[in-house]
Amino acid sequence: MALLGVLISTIACEARLLPVTPEFVQTKDTELVHNGAPFLFNGFNSYWMMNVAADPNQRYKVSNVFRGASAIGLTVCRTRAFSDGGNQSLQISPGLYNEAMFLV
Repeated sequence: MALLGVLISTIACEARLLPVTPEFVQTKDTELVHNGAPFLFNGFNSYWMMNVAADPNQRYKVSNVFRGASAIGLTVCRTRAFSDGGNQSLQISPGLYNEAMFLV
């Protein structure tokens, strides 16, 4: 267990040492910035995407939503990808992951 803690601490420290790529939005004080300029956006929430994308027969809906959002000037989508137990879950049981869901 101590080895796991050391490994996690090492990974966390390594992540802090990586340079920030300019293409990513960053924070500066209380603002969001992109390449040094204020990052202003119009966006939407779409919490259903992981479950729909998991079904190959419905996956097209995700692309359609992004096309439609882009057409009306929306530039940011907030979604989430987590689910424990049950149908189409990322974590089937403690420590056991559904790799197929990560590929979606």
